[in-house]
Amino acid sequence: MKRPQQSPLRLLHAGDVVGKAGVEETYDQLLRGQDGSRDVIVDSHGREVGYLRTQHATPGQDLKLTIDEDLQHAAELALGARNGAIVAMDPRNGEILAMVSRPSFDPTPSPSASTATTGTSSSRTLTTR
Repeated sequence: MKRPQQSPLRLLHAGDVVGKAGVEETYDQLLRGQDGSRDVIVDSHGREVGYLRTQHATPGQDLKLTIDEDLQHAAELALGARNGAIVAMDPRNGEILAMVSRPSFDPTPSPSASTATTGTSSSRTLTTR
């Protein structure tokens, strides 16, 4: 599945649920769909007496993830607190079934820092390249 292009002008409304990290952030526009609306006529007491038009909501697209929850948990336990990486793939089709990497770091770019540390004295500094 192709990664969607991010539009600089995304129309959001109060109460919208937004993907803030990871897969949900990357594919937010694909998953979002379109809101529906209903224009109604009300009397002076706020009671509906008629309607002008209804626009039905359009659901977003489905996104199938291949991460296996049990295998992901086993990979996290196997790596423990040690530095390293574990990737489990299905050799038949290349699907990623589990992925763990440590040390972890904040992927948000910092304007003043070109390195990130893990906060432990035994860990080496990660250099942004």
